[in-house]
Amino acid sequence: MTKIKIAICVIICLTIFSFGFLLGRMQFYEHEPLINNLSEAYSYLIYGEDNNGDGIPEMVYAKNGRTGHIDFKGADASFVINAAISATNKGTILIKNGNYPITGIILEGKMDICLVGESWGAKLIATGEDTIIIRIGHRADTSKGCQRITIKNLYLDGSNQATETLQPEYNERRFGIEIAGTQTRDILIEDNYIYNTGSDSIYGYKTGTVIITKNVIEAHRAYWAAIHVHGSYELPHPWIITENIIKNGKGGIRHGRIITNNWLINITVPTGTPTGAIVAGEPGSIIDSNWLYNITGFTGAINDWKGRAVICNNWIEGGDGYAAIEVVGDQTIVANNYIKGYGGVGIRLNTATRCLIVSNILEDVSRGGEWRTPITLTGASTYNVIKDSQIVIFTPPFPYYGIEEKTSIDDYNIFENNVIVGVQVKEILLRGGHSIVKE
Repeated sequence: MTKIKIAICVIICLTIFSFGFLLGRMQFYEHEPLINNLSEAYSYLIYGEDNNGDGIPEMVYAKNGRTGHIDFKGADASFVINAAISATNKGTILIKNGNYPITGIILEGKMDICLVGESWGAKLIATGEDTIIIRIGHRADTSKGCQRITIKNLYLDGSNQATETLQPEYNERRFGIEIAGTQTRDILIEDNYIYNTGSDSIYGYKTGTVIITKNVIEAHRAYWAAIHVHGSYELPHPWIITENIIKNGKGGIRHGRIITNNWLINITVPTGTPTGAIVAGEPGSIIDSNWLYNITGFTGAINDWKGRAVICNNWIEGGDGYAAIEVVGDQTIVANNYIKGYGGVGIRLNTATRCLIVSNILEDVSRGGEWRTPITLTGASTYNVIKDSQIVIFTPPFPYYGIEEKTSIDDYNIFENNVIVGVQVKEILLRGGHSIVKE
Protein backbone atom coordinates (compact mmCIF):
# COMPACT_ATOMS: atom_id res chain seq x y z
CA MET A 1 0.00 0.00 0.00
CA THR A 2 2.91 2.36 0.73
CA LYS A 3 4.24 1.87 -2.80
CA ILE A 4 0.81 2.57 -4.24
CA LYS A 5 0.50 5.81 -2.24
CA ILE A 6 3.94 6.90 -3.41
CA ALA A 7 3.02 6.08 -7.02
CA ILE A 8 -0.18 8.10 -6.75
CA CYS A 9 1.70 11.11 -5.39
CA VAL A 10 4.24 10.87 -8.21
CA ILE A 11 1.47 10.72 -10.85
CA ILE A 12 -0.32 13.73 -9.38
CA CYS A 13 2.91 15.75 -9.25
CA LEU A 14 3.76 14.83 -12.85
CA THR A 15 0.25 15.76 -13.94
CA ILE A 16 0.40 19.18 -12.30
CA PHE A 17 3.83 19.78 -13.81
CA SER A 18 2.62 18.74 -17.30
CA PHE A 19 -0.36 21.09 -17.14
CA GLY A 20 1.78 24.04 -16.03
CA PHE A 21 4.46 23.25 -18.58
CA LEU A 22 2.03 23.19 -21.49
CA LEU A 23 0.24 26.36 -20.49
CA GLY A 24 3.54 28.07 -19.85
CA ARG A 25 4.80 27.18 -23.30
CA MET A 26 1.80 28.73 -25.06
CA GLN A 27 2.60 32.25 -26.31
CA PHE A 28 -0.36 34.34 -27.35
CA TYR A 29 -0.78 37.33 -29.63
CA GLU A 30 -0.25 40.89 -28.66
CA HIS A 31 -3.71 41.49 -30.12
CA GLU A 32 -6.96 39.56 -29.71
CA PRO A 33 -7.34 37.37 -32.83
CA LEU A 34 -11.15 37.23 -32.80
CA ILE A 35 -12.68 39.68 -35.27
CA ASN A 36 -16.09 40.65 -33.91
CA ASN A 37 -16.97 43.03 -36.78
CA LEU A 38 -15.46 44.21 -40.01
CA SER A 39 -14.44 47.59 -38.63
CA GLU A 40 -11.71 45.99 -36.54
CA ALA A 41 -8.13 45.83 -37.81
CA TYR A 42 -7.05 43.16 -40.29
CA SER A 43 -4.05 42.72 -42.54
CA TYR A 44 -6.14 41.35 -45.41
CA LEU A 45 -9.85 40.97 -46.05
CA ILE A 46 -10.77 38.06 -48.31
CA TYR A 47 -14.08 38.24 -50.16
CA GLY A 48 -15.65 37.01 -53.38
CA GLU A 49 -17.99 38.12 -56.16
CA ASP A 50 -20.76 35.69 -57.11
CA ASN A 51 -22.40 37.23 -60.17
CA ASN A 52 -24.24 34.20 -61.54
CA GLY A 53 -25.84 33.24 -58.22
CA ASP A 54 -24.53 29.66 -58.03
CA GLY A 55 -23.03 30.22 -54.57
CA ILE A 56 -19.42 30.05 -55.81
CA PRO A 57 -17.55 33.33 -56.44
CA GLU A 58 -16.20 33.86 -59.93
CA MET A 59 -13.57 36.23 -58.53
CA VAL A 60 -11.88 36.36 -55.12
CA TYR A 61 -10.13 39.45 -53.75
CA ALA A 62 -7.59 40.17 -51.01
CA LYS A 63 -8.00 43.75 -49.77
CA ASN A 64 -5.08 45.25 -47.87
CA GLY A 65 -6.34 46.41 -44.49
CA ARG A 66 -3.70 49.13 -44.20
CA THR A 67 -3.89 50.68 -47.65
CA GLY A 68 -7.39 49.69 -48.74
CA HIS A 69 -6.00 48.46 -52.08
CA ILE A 70 -6.76 45.13 -53.73
CA ASP A 71 -3.36 43.48 -53.63
CA PHE A 72 -4.38 40.07 -55.00
CA LYS A 73 -7.31 38.75 -56.99
CA GLY A 74 -8.21 35.74 -59.08
CA ALA A 75 -10.67 32.94 -59.73
CA ASP A 76 -8.63 30.56 -57.53
CA ALA A 77 -9.46 31.20 -53.86
CA SER A 78 -6.46 29.17 -52.68
CA PHE A 79 -4.08 31.35 -54.73
CA VAL A 80 -5.54 34.57 -53.31
CA ILE A 81 -5.56 33.40 -49.68
CA ASN A 82 -2.05 31.95 -49.93
CA ALA A 83 -0.79 35.19 -51.48
CA ALA A 84 -2.28 37.15 -48.58
CA ILE A 85 -0.64 34.78 -46.11
CA SER A 86 2.75 35.14 -47.81
CA ALA A 87 2.45 38.94 -47.69
CA THR A 88 1.46 39.04 -44.01
CA ASN A 89 3.92 39.23 -41.16
CA LYS A 90 2.22 39.22 -37.80
CA GLY A 91 -1.39 39.97 -38.60
CA THR A 92 -4.94 38.81 -39.19
CA ILE A 93 -6.47 37.55 -42.42
CA LEU A 94 -10.26 37.79 -42.29
CA ILE A 95 -12.33 35.67 -44.66
CA LYS A 96 -15.82 37.03 -45.32
CA ASN A 97 -18.78 34.68 -45.53
CA GLY A 98 -19.03 32.76 -48.78
CA ASN A 99 -18.20 29.43 -50.39
CA TYR A 100 -14.54 29.11 -51.39
CA PRO A 101 -13.36 26.02 -53.32
CA ILE A 102 -9.92 25.18 -51.94
CA THR A 103 -7.03 23.17 -53.39
CA GLY A 104 -4.98 23.82 -50.26
CA ILE A 105 -4.13 26.68 -47.90
CA ILE A 106 -0.52 26.51 -46.76
CA LEU A 107 1.28 28.24 -43.91
CA GLU A 108 5.01 27.56 -43.93
CA GLY A 109 7.68 29.43 -41.97
CA LYS A 110 5.08 31.90 -40.65
CA MET A 111 4.67 33.44 -37.21
CA ASP A 112 1.90 35.42 -35.51
CA ILE A 113 -0.77 34.83 -38.15
CA CYS A 114 -4.50 34.56 -37.44
CA LEU A 115 -6.70 33.09 -40.19
CA VAL A 116 -10.27 33.78 -39.12
CA GLY A 117 -13.71 33.54 -40.69
CA GLU A 118 -16.42 36.18 -40.41
CA SER A 119 -18.59 33.30 -39.14
CA TRP A 120 -19.18 29.66 -40.03
CA GLY A 121 -20.62 31.14 -43.21
CA ALA A 122 -16.98 31.41 -44.36
CA LYS A 123 -16.83 27.96 -45.94
CA LEU A 124 -13.63 26.41 -47.31
CA ILE A 125 -14.53 23.45 -49.55
CA ALA A 126 -11.95 20.81 -50.47
CA THR A 127 -12.01 20.39 -54.26
CA GLY A 128 -9.96 17.22 -54.74
CA GLU A 129 -10.10 13.75 -53.26
CA ASP A 130 -6.64 14.19 -51.68
CA THR A 131 -6.92 17.88 -50.70
CA ILE A 132 -5.67 19.02 -47.29
CA ILE A 133 -7.77 22.11 -46.65
CA ILE A 134 -5.27 23.86 -44.33
CA ARG A 135 -1.68 22.80 -43.65
CA ILE A 136 0.47 24.48 -40.99
CA GLY A 137 4.21 23.74 -41.06
CA HIS A 138 5.99 20.88 -42.81
CA ARG A 139 6.67 17.31 -41.76
CA ALA A 140 10.32 17.13 -42.83
CA ASP A 141 11.64 20.67 -43.47
CA THR A 142 12.16 22.31 -40.07
CA SER A 143 12.77 25.70 -41.72
CA LYS A 144 9.07 25.72 -42.63
CA GLY A 145 7.89 25.37 -39.04
CA CYS A 146 5.24 27.82 -37.83
CA GLN A 147 4.71 29.50 -34.46
CA ARG A 148 1.79 31.30 -32.87
CA ILE A 149 -0.77 30.52 -35.58
CA THR A 150 -4.54 30.71 -34.96
CA ILE A 151 -7.23 29.12 -37.15
CA LYS A 152 -10.63 30.33 -36.00
CA ASN A 153 -14.30 30.56 -36.89
CA LEU A 154 -14.15 28.74 -40.24
CA TYR A 155 -16.31 26.05 -41.85
CA LEU A 156 -14.13 23.34 -43.43
CA ASP A 157 -15.96 20.94 -45.76
CA GLY A 158 -14.23 17.69 -46.77
CA SER A 159 -17.17 16.12 -48.61
CA ASN A 160 -15.18 15.87 -51.86
CA GLN A 161 -12.26 14.09 -50.20
CA ALA A 162 -11.94 10.36 -50.73
CA THR A 163 -12.26 8.08 -47.70
CA GLU A 164 -8.81 7.22 -46.34
CA THR A 165 -7.83 3.54 -46.22
CA LEU A 166 -4.14 3.97 -45.34
CA GLN A 167 -2.47 5.22 -42.17
CA PRO A 168 -2.06 9.03 -42.13
CA GLU A 169 1.37 8.66 -40.53
CA TYR A 170 2.57 7.61 -43.99
CA ASN A 171 -0.06 9.21 -46.25
CA GLU A 172 -0.29 13.00 -46.04
CA ARG A 173 -3.70 13.80 -47.50
CA ARG A 174 -7.43 14.29 -46.90
CA PHE A 175 -7.24 16.22 -43.61
CA GLY A 176 -9.27 19.20 -42.57
CA ILE A 177 -6.25 20.75 -40.80
CA GLU A 178 -2.76 19.30 -40.63
CA ILE A 179 -0.23 20.69 -38.13
CA ALA A 180 3.23 19.35 -38.87
CA GLY A 181 6.87 19.53 -37.87
CA THR A 182 9.03 19.62 -34.78
CA GLN A 183 9.49 23.41 -35.12
CA THR A 184 5.74 24.05 -35.37
CA ARG A 185 4.36 25.04 -32.00
CA ASP A 186 2.05 27.35 -30.05
CA ILE A 187 -0.86 26.71 -32.41
CA LEU A 188 -4.49 27.47 -31.57
CA ILE A 189 -7.38 25.80 -33.44
CA GLU A 190 -10.62 27.28 -32.08
CA ASP A 191 -14.33 27.62 -32.88
CA ASN A 192 -14.26 25.87 -36.26
CA TYR A 193 -16.87 23.58 -37.82
CA ILE A 194 -15.25 20.68 -39.66
CA TYR A 195 -17.49 18.43 -41.73
CA ASN A 196 -17.09 15.07 -43.47
CA THR A 197 -13.31 14.87 -43.88
CA GLY A 198 -11.93 11.82 -45.67
CA SER A 199 -9.18 11.26 -43.08
CA ASP A 200 -8.53 12.61 -39.57
CA SER A 201 -10.15 16.04 -39.28
CA ILE A 202 -7.38 17.70 -37.23
CA TYR A 203 -4.09 15.85 -37.56
CA GLY A 204 -0.75 16.55 -35.93
CA TYR A 205 2.60 15.12 -36.98
CA LYS A 206 5.39 15.44 -34.41
CA THR A 207 4.54 18.98 -33.34
CA GLY A 208 5.19 21.19 -30.36
CA THR A 209 2.44 22.60 -28.16
CA VAL A 210 -1.05 22.92 -29.64
CA ILE A 211 -4.46 23.82 -28.21
CA ILE A 212 -7.59 22.42 -29.88
CA THR A 213 -10.71 23.96 -28.36
CA LYS A 214 -14.41 24.65 -28.98
CA ASN A 215 -14.52 23.04 -32.42
CA VAL A 216 -17.43 20.99 -33.79
CA ILE A 217 -16.42 17.98 -35.89
CA GLU A 218 -19.15 15.96 -37.59
CA ALA A 219 -19.61 13.04 -40.01
CA HIS A 220 -15.84 12.51 -40.25
CA ARG A 221 -14.57 9.47 -42.13
CA ALA A 222 -11.30 9.38 -40.22
CA TYR A 223 -8.70 6.66 -40.42
CA TRP A 224 -7.91 6.92 -36.70
CA ALA A 225 -9.80 9.81 -35.08
CA ALA A 226 -11.39 13.21 -35.49
CA ILE A 227 -8.49 14.77 -33.54
CA HIS A 228 -5.21 12.88 -33.75
CA VAL A 229 -1.68 13.86 -32.82
CA HIS A 230 1.09 11.51 -33.95
CA GLY A 231 4.01 12.06 -31.61
CA SER A 232 7.64 11.08 -31.26
CA TYR A 233 9.97 10.28 -28.39
CA GLU A 234 11.20 13.88 -28.41
CA LEU A 235 7.71 15.44 -28.70
CA PRO A 236 5.24 13.04 -27.08
CA HIS A 237 1.77 14.41 -27.90
CA PRO A 238 1.97 17.84 -26.20
CA TRP A 239 -1.59 18.88 -27.09
CA ILE A 240 -4.40 20.28 -24.94
CA ILE A 241 -7.78 19.18 -26.33
CA THR A 242 -10.75 20.74 -24.59
CA GLU A 243 -14.42 21.67 -25.05
CA ASN A 244 -14.84 20.14 -28.51
CA ILE A 245 -17.97 18.42 -29.83
CA ILE A 246 -17.32 15.35 -31.98
CA LYS A 247 -20.34 13.51 -33.36
CA ASN A 248 -21.69 11.02 -35.88
CA GLY A 249 -18.35 9.84 -37.22
CA LYS A 250 -15.42 7.45 -37.00
CA GLY A 251 -13.00 7.86 -34.10
CA GLY A 252 -12.80 10.50 -31.38
CA ILE A 253 -9.55 11.78 -29.85
CA ARG A 254 -6.32 9.87 -30.31
CA HIS A 255 -3.60 11.06 -27.93
CA GLY A 256 -3.04 14.32 -26.10
CA ARG A 257 -1.53 15.40 -22.79
CA ILE A 258 -4.71 17.02 -21.43
CA ILE A 259 -8.10 15.89 -22.78
CA THR A 260 -10.96 17.49 -20.92
CA ASN A 261 -14.59 18.63 -21.21
CA ASN A 262 -15.17 17.18 -24.69
CA TRP A 263 -18.45 15.72 -25.94
CA LEU A 264 -18.29 12.59 -28.10
CA ILE A 265 -21.63 11.45 -29.53
CA ASN A 266 -22.41 8.44 -31.77
CA ILE A 267 -18.79 7.51 -32.44
CA THR A 268 -17.63 4.28 -34.08
CA VAL A 269 -14.17 3.28 -32.85
CA PRO A 270 -11.82 1.94 -35.58
CA THR A 271 -9.85 -1.27 -35.25
CA GLY A 272 -6.15 -1.11 -34.46
CA THR A 273 -3.83 -0.67 -31.50
CA PRO A 274 -4.10 1.35 -29.37
CA THR A 275 -7.67 2.37 -29.88
CA GLY A 276 -10.64 3.87 -28.11
CA ALA A 277 -12.91 6.87 -28.54
CA ILE A 278 -10.37 8.69 -26.33
CA VAL A 279 -6.78 7.41 -26.12
CA ALA A 280 -4.31 8.95 -23.67
CA GLY A 281 -0.93 10.33 -24.67
CA GLU A 282 2.34 9.70 -22.88
CA PRO A 283 2.47 8.85 -19.14
CA GLY A 284 1.14 11.76 -17.12
CA SER A 285 -1.86 12.36 -19.39
CA ILE A 286 -5.17 13.60 -17.97
CA ILE A 287 -8.58 12.51 -19.31
CA ASP A 288 -11.11 14.45 -17.27
CA SER A 289 -14.80 15.45 -17.37
CA ASN A 290 -15.59 14.20 -20.87
CA TRP A 291 -19.07 13.04 -21.92
CA LEU A 292 -19.19 10.00 -24.20
CA TYR A 293 -22.52 8.80 -25.57
CA ASN A 294 -23.18 5.72 -27.70
CA ILE A 295 -19.58 4.70 -28.37
CA THR A 296 -19.41 1.45 -30.36
CA GLY A 297 -16.76 -0.76 -31.89
CA PHE A 298 -13.52 -2.47 -30.94
CA THR A 299 -11.84 -1.46 -27.67
CA GLY A 300 -14.47 1.00 -26.49
CA ALA A 301 -14.60 4.43 -24.91
CA ILE A 302 -11.38 5.36 -23.03
CA ASN A 303 -7.91 3.77 -23.19
CA ASP A 304 -4.97 4.73 -20.92
CA TRP A 305 -2.44 3.48 -23.53
CA LYS A 306 0.95 3.65 -21.78
CA GLY A 307 -0.27 4.03 -18.21
CA ARG A 308 0.36 6.53 -15.44
CA ALA A 309 -2.72 8.39 -16.66
CA VAL A 310 -5.46 10.06 -14.63
CA ILE A 311 -8.94 9.12 -15.90
CA CYS A 312 -11.52 10.88 -13.78
CA ASN A 313 -14.97 12.47 -13.72
CA ASN A 314 -16.00 11.12 -17.14
CA TRP A 315 -19.59 10.18 -18.03
CA ILE A 316 -19.95 7.20 -20.40
CA GLU A 317 -23.47 6.25 -21.44
CA GLY A 318 -24.78 3.65 -23.87
CA GLY A 319 -22.75 1.95 -26.58
CA ASP A 320 -20.89 -1.34 -26.72
CA GLY A 321 -17.36 -2.67 -27.10
CA TYR A 322 -14.69 -4.50 -25.13
CA ALA A 323 -14.66 -2.01 -22.27
CA ALA A 324 -15.90 1.48 -21.40
CA ILE A 325 -12.52 2.12 -19.75
CA GLU A 326 -9.55 -0.02 -20.79
CA VAL A 327 -6.46 0.10 -18.53
CA VAL A 328 -3.40 -1.51 -20.11
CA GLY A 329 -0.56 0.35 -18.40
CA ASP A 330 0.89 0.75 -14.93
CA GLN A 331 -0.01 3.17 -12.12
CA THR A 332 -3.12 4.62 -13.74
CA ILE A 333 -5.80 6.25 -11.58
CA VAL A 334 -9.43 5.68 -12.58
CA ALA A 335 -11.64 7.71 -10.26
CA ASN A 336 -15.15 9.16 -10.01
CA ASN A 337 -16.34 7.99 -13.42
CA TYR A 338 -19.99 7.20 -14.15
CA ILE A 339 -20.69 4.40 -16.64
CA LYS A 340 -24.30 3.68 -17.54
CA GLY A 341 -25.93 1.27 -19.97
CA TYR A 342 -22.69 0.18 -21.63
CA GLY A 343 -22.97 -3.27 -23.20
CA GLY A 344 -19.35 -4.35 -22.71
CA VAL A 345 -17.16 -4.53 -19.62
CA GLY A 346 -17.34 -1.38 -17.53
CA ILE A 347 -13.68 -1.19 -16.44
CA ARG A 348 -11.16 -3.72 -17.72
CA LEU A 349 -7.63 -4.03 -16.36
CA ASN A 350 -5.63 -5.82 -19.05
CA THR A 351 -1.95 -6.42 -18.10
CA ALA A 352 -2.34 -3.52 -15.65
CA THR A 353 -0.30 -3.26 -12.46
CA ARG A 354 -0.33 -0.95 -9.43
CA CYS A 355 -3.42 0.92 -10.56
CA LEU A 356 -5.99 2.60 -8.34
CA ILE A 357 -9.65 2.13 -9.33
CA VAL A 358 -11.68 4.17 -6.87
CA SER A 359 -15.16 5.66 -6.38
CA ASN A 360 -16.59 4.73 -9.78
CA ILE A 361 -20.29 4.10 -10.39
CA LEU A 362 -21.28 1.39 -12.88
CA GLU A 363 -25.01 1.11 -13.64
CA ASP A 364 -26.52 -1.51 -15.96
CA VAL A 365 -23.22 -2.41 -17.63
CA SER A 366 -21.83 -5.75 -18.85
CA ARG A 367 -25.22 -7.35 -19.31
CA GLY A 368 -23.75 -10.37 -21.07
CA GLY A 369 -23.98 -13.26 -18.62
CA GLU A 370 -20.81 -15.26 -18.03
CA TRP A 371 -18.50 -13.50 -20.45
CA ARG A 372 -18.91 -9.90 -19.40
CA THR A 373 -18.18 -8.68 -15.89
CA PRO A 374 -18.52 -4.99 -14.87
CA ILE A 375 -14.95 -4.81 -13.49
CA THR A 376 -12.61 -7.39 -15.02
CA LEU A 377 -8.94 -8.13 -14.38
CA THR A 378 -7.12 -10.11 -17.07
CA GLY A 379 -3.72 -10.61 -18.70
CA ALA A 380 -1.74 -10.90 -15.45
CA SER A 381 -3.12 -7.76 -13.83
CA THR A 382 -1.47 -7.54 -10.41
CA TYR A 383 -1.04 -5.30 -7.35
CA ASN A 384 -4.11 -3.21 -8.13
CA VAL A 385 -6.53 -1.62 -5.67
CA ILE A 386 -10.26 -1.55 -6.53
CA LYS A 387 -12.22 0.26 -3.85
CA ASP A 388 -15.31 2.31 -3.01
CA SER A 389 -17.02 1.52 -6.31
CA GLN A 390 -20.73 0.87 -6.83
CA ILE A 391 -21.94 -1.72 -9.31
CA VAL A 392 -25.71 -1.86 -9.73
CA ILE A 393 -27.50 -3.93 -12.39
CA PHE A 394 -31.21 -3.22 -12.63
CA THR A 395 -32.20 -4.94 -15.88
CA PRO A 396 -31.41 -8.39 -17.34
CA PRO A 397 -29.42 -10.15 -18.57
CA PHE A 398 -27.51 -10.01 -15.30
CA PRO A 399 -23.76 -10.67 -15.25
CA TYR A 400 -22.49 -13.66 -13.29
CA TYR A 401 -20.09 -11.58 -11.21
CA GLY A 402 -19.59 -7.94 -10.24
CA ILE A 403 -15.77 -8.08 -10.16
CA GLU A 404 -13.72 -10.93 -11.57
CA GLU A 405 -10.11 -12.03 -11.84
CA LYS A 406 -10.08 -14.03 -15.07
CA THR A 407 -7.11 -16.31 -14.29
CA SER A 408 -4.81 -17.36 -11.46
CA ILE A 409 -2.07 -14.99 -12.70
CA ASP A 410 -4.35 -12.01 -12.05
CA ASP A 411 -3.19 -11.83 -8.46
CA TYR A 412 -2.08 -9.74 -5.48
CA ASN A 413 -5.03 -7.39 -5.91
CA ILE A 414 -7.00 -5.68 -3.13
CA PHE A 415 -10.79 -5.21 -3.30
CA GLU A 416 -12.15 -2.93 -0.61
CA ASN A 417 -15.53 -1.50 0.29
CA ASN A 418 -17.25 -2.09 -3.06
CA VAL A 419 -21.05 -2.25 -3.27
CA ILE A 420 -22.39 -4.78 -5.80
CA VAL A 421 -26.06 -5.41 -6.54
CA GLY A 422 -27.79 -7.47 -9.24
CA VAL A 423 -25.36 -10.26 -10.20
CA GLN A 424 -26.28 -13.90 -10.71
CA VAL A 425 -23.58 -15.90 -8.93
CA LYS A 426 -21.11 -13.99 -6.79
CA GLU A 427 -20.18 -10.36 -6.10
CA ILE A 428 -16.39 -10.84 -6.39
CA LEU A 429 -14.67 -13.87 -7.93
CA LEU A 430 -11.00 -14.25 -6.99
CA ARG A 431 -8.78 -16.62 -8.97
CA GLY A 432 -5.44 -15.29 -7.76
CA GLY A 433 -4.18 -17.07 -4.69
CA HIS A 434 -2.98 -13.93 -2.92
CA SER A 435 -5.72 -11.39 -3.67
CA ILE A 436 -7.90 -10.24 -0.79
CA VAL A 437 -11.34 -8.74 -0.22
CA LYS A 438 -11.69 -6.18 2.57
CA GLU A 439 -15.01 -4.88 3.79
